[in-house]
Amino acid sequence: MKTLAALFGSTSLAILAVAQSPPPLLDALTRSQHYEARRSSSCNSDLESNGDSVPIPAGKTITLLDADGPGVVTHFWNTIGALDPFYGRSVVLRIYYDGLDKPSVQVPIGDFFGVGHGAHRSFTSAPVNVSAYGLSRSCYWRMPFRKHIKVTLIVRSSARIGSVRSPSGINIRRSRWRSLCQPPPIGLRLTRSWR
Repeated sequence: MKTLAALFGSTSLAILAVAQSPPPLLDALTRSQHYEARRSSSCNSDLESNGDSVPIPAGKTITLLDADGPGVVTHFWNTIGALDPFYGRSVVLRIYYDGLDKPSVQVPIGDFFGVGHGAHRSFTSAPVNVSAYGLSRSCYWRMPFRKHIKVTLIVRSSARIGSVRSPSGINIRRSRWRSLCQPPPIGLRLTRSWR
């Protein structure tokens, strides 16, 4: 009984200590940040229009982000509507760092966001959120680059990719990145491949 009481007491103190200390994530709010916030989007330049999707014909590639560095991608969000029920596997994401000919990331878009097998499922983790049964995808993987980054999508099926709002494209709601004054210290990079 004493052991149980001691365990309960020490657990309560630990919970209380964690609850009273702010997360270190908020510490950055009081420090000067040395970057310029940037954003890439599929928004329509005509503010009277809602046509903010990009079409992807079958077998074709579109460029989502093509930016000079140094910088770091901090957020990537998209929605895709398609007639192909397995577009999570047939749409392939490619990321090229610093002028490389071969992509450092080459993976089906569903797998990149943690939902494999072309499934339409909601999924949540610290760096990834997939909601509305796979229709909206968001990730916060840090992707640093020194000179250049290029992000593309290719459709590897016979079906054209459409969007939820329009049967003709993909909505790239947001691709946020930071333009840095100095090249970022790159120890490890996000790389993925699917076979």
